[in-house]
Amino acid sequence: MASYSLGSMTAGTTTGAVPVDQASHRSPAVGPQAAVRLLVGTRKGAFIAESDVDRREWRLHGPCLPGHQIMHMAFEPRSGILFSAGGEPWFGSRVYQSWDFGRTWDAPASGPIIPAGSNEKLEKVWHVTPGRALDPGVVHAGVEPAAMFKSGDDSATWLHIESLSHHPTRSQWQPGAGGLCLHTIVLDPLERDRALVAISAAGVFRTDDGDTSWRHANNGTRANFMPDQEPVYPEFGQCVHKVVPHPARPGRLYQQDHCGVYRSDNWGDSWTEITAGMPSDCGFPIAVHPHDPDTLYVCPGNSGYHHWVPDGQLAVYRSRNAGETWERLSKGLPQTDAFHSGRHGDRPARNPGPVSRYEHRPALHLGRRGRQLGTLPSDVPTDPQRGHDRIGGRPSGRAARP
Repeated sequence: MASYSLGSMTAGTTTGAVPVDQASHRSPAVGPQAAVRLLVGTRKGAFIAESDVDRREWRLHGPCLPGHQIMHMAFEPRSGILFSAGGEPWFGSRVYQSWDFGRTWDAPASGPIIPAGSNEKLEKVWHVTPGRALDPGVVHAGVEPAAMFKSGDDSATWLHIESLSHHPTRSQWQPGAGGLCLHTIVLDPLERDRALVAISAAGVFRTDDGDTSWRHANNGTRANFMPDQEPVYPEFGQCVHKVVPHPARPGRLYQQDHCGVYRSDNWGDSWTEITAGMPSDCGFPIAVHPHDPDTLYVCPGNSGYHHWVPDGQLAVYRSRNAGETWERLSKGLPQTDAFHSGRHGDRPARNPGPVSRYEHRPALHLGRRGRQLGTLPSDVPTDPQRGHDRIGGRPSGRAARP
């Protein structure tokens, strides 16, 4: 396993940012003093933004893994490992791990591998999810073309979950615009054998027997993709964009689909549409409040080939009653010529507010409880002398991975 030191993570100029130490040309270490951290994956690498509990001043670190296309990031608090999932032809598709919150990264010899004899080729690792509290060392990964892998050694080696890849409907799964990707894995924290995955554009699948078998979980979700098409509710084939659970209410799930927003209170046995009150059915980001299971946030976008927000006015919609009603939040967001397109995101961990990534001059718009606090722009200036591409070993005094 190689170890890459990707240079000191530089803090860029952001709204109220803490300045870089000019003497050392190093950004302040990403340490336990930060109350809030945002993990941001981009086509240029990974970035980490941190702030205190008020979230009014932000410090930006990165790029980590510069040049890598980072699809997803996840932190495992028990082991202290930060995982980054990526994939492109040049670097390959694998899950990287950092033991010092992004300052250095371990690159496994290989990532998940499609079994020999298949006519498919691994394109990207779209998603990485650490295991349950009772499963130390376990990590799950979702990839393109749609498949699921499981590791028992913190992503050093991977086991292909054949039961999902051999599902009876597998030959009928169709890719969405982003490919046939498994982009969401949700683990039931109470029932060890239950998990749910979302595949675009095949729908939601659930296992109740520890990955031995999988069944469709799309009852109540539409798949009428054309504007003049009547609603249809097939067993599978939905273009689900994201599913998020709530840790305090097992069974409560929210889904942003190409054809609407939905809520489930029974682990996907059935879904109730809650789209009414929003300007569009389509969207990508969806987040649930970390403490209130009835509060959620979405960012509607135009469907079809118009990949920008309705009327060119960027807004987040919030519901405080599980989707019964919605309120539009736009303070601080661009309201003219906002040809943004929200992409897949993840739910906030300790920060009750939406965080989304956008295309067309991408930026992070940060807010708390609907109050816009600032923007981390994509064109953060960096110092070319800071050696982002330097390769080296683990920091001195840092224990090796057990």
